[in-house]
Amino acid sequence: MTEQVALIVNPSGDYAAELISFYWRQAGIRSVLAFEDRHSRRLAAIRLPIDHSRAVARRVQLPPQLREDPAGAARQVLAELAPKYEVRVVPTYLEHLVGFTTAATAAAGLEWNTPAQMGPLRDKFALKELLRDRAPQLRMNASMAVETPDDVFSADPEVFSRFVLKPRSGLGNRDVLIRPWPPDRDELTRYFGERAARSELVVLEEVIDGQEYQVNGQVDAAGQPTVTAAYQTNRRPVGQRSNMASDFWTLPGTDPRFTALSDYAAEVMGTLGLARTPFHMELKLDDEGPCLIEVGARFIGGGGWHLDSYLHGPQCDLVAVAAHDWLTDRPRDLRLDWRRYDSLRGGRIYGSSDRQGRIKSVHGVHAISSSPGFVKWNKQPQSGQVVTPTVDTASTVWAFELATPDPEEAQALWAASQEVLRLEFVEDDDRAALVQARGRRATRLTSSYARSVWHGRRERR
Repeated sequence: MTEQVALIVNPSGDYAAELISFYWRQAGIRSVLAFEDRHSRRLAAIRLPIDHSRAVARRVQLPPQLREDPAGAARQVLAELAPKYEVRVVPTYLEHLVGFTTAATAAAGLEWNTPAQMGPLRDKFALKELLRDRAPQLRMNASMAVETPDDVFSADPEVFSRFVLKPRSGLGNRDVLIRPWPPDRDELTRYFGERAARSELVVLEEVIDGQEYQVNGQVDAAGQPTVTAAYQTNRRPVGQRSNMASDFWTLPGTDPRFTALSDYAAEVMGTLGLARTPFHMELKLDDEGPCLIEVGARFIGGGGWHLDSYLHGPQCDLVAVAAHDWLTDRPRDLRLDWRRYDSLRGGRIYGSSDRQGRIKSVHGVHAISSSPGFVKWNKQPQSGQVVTPTVDTASTVWAFELATPDPEEAQALWAASQEVLRLEFVEDDDRAALVQARGRRATRLTSSYARSVWHGRRERR
């Protein structure tokens, strides 16, 4: 007799422990942990106490053809487990592994969104083409599939007077190039060369002016989307990048912008025809209304889903809701409390830099942690931490969440993060200082996060 299990991929980061715990405590299902590499496996062993509990049935290595042939990789993993285990659920919570988790769900014979439905969510150009075809009334920016600099120069300069180039399968704001027309041919040649070296396809998009926002939500078994939170997104230049995440602030549900964004997001998700999935959407809003930037059928990275739950109160656990929906089509209650949500000023604050080396010491963490309105660190800076220039969301140096009914208190905490938090930094070539910095850490496992230091001075708002 086989044992029913959950298949949790790369369970070393955000949300994994909660998913493992939910399936064990709420459904009586143990988890098989599947890892891309040894480093992820070591991280899980150290970071997740539940990794050593009865909630874990087995650990397996994911096949090397994971991304090139997700369906083949899924069949191989399920065949390895088949003599003893029956996969009952495969949470699709990591964007770069959507192809594999969707294929594994299909190979296990589970009723959920098909690979054909989920595939466009890992191709930014294909996704917008699909939406344009199915819902021409939905506002979309112009986009083109491009392979060479000549393709870019062939675009209409009136439409692409400001343009963005990015990998069609990219994530975390990685390798995004935003420029005014006309393009620089040498820069384009370098950019396409780098993408070709990684076998990445590229999309050219029109840049829409206006403020950027995020919308999070959950789609139920009937395909009905519910928005659970919306945030205003603020970005700033870091090094050569012009659009690094800086801070995100909740929009009240009573705000007309919230209504416009949530209605648009619901129409997008309804057009895609997905069910039983969380979603995270990035949009622009200007005088013409909302316009899609990107959307993923997953949680937001960095643990941000926890803040959405916190804003609605202790009765609300949106990670558990998603875990439930991945497992079954039975009805469930989101337990949203919009009165509480609207009463709080919630935010996620990020720090970035353009330097490389290692953090020698950290000052001001306690001052931030003990401040009124502080909720939790998503990435707490630590001495000995390896750092590199911030080039995407994953390589920010630190991040924390706040929520308070007092807007001035929220602003004060943001200001404190700019003025109080200080990181002493040593360069890679300072060997003595590096050895000393390493010695301040009990482990040296943070290198995968590749964070840098930031002293963060800028004008108050």
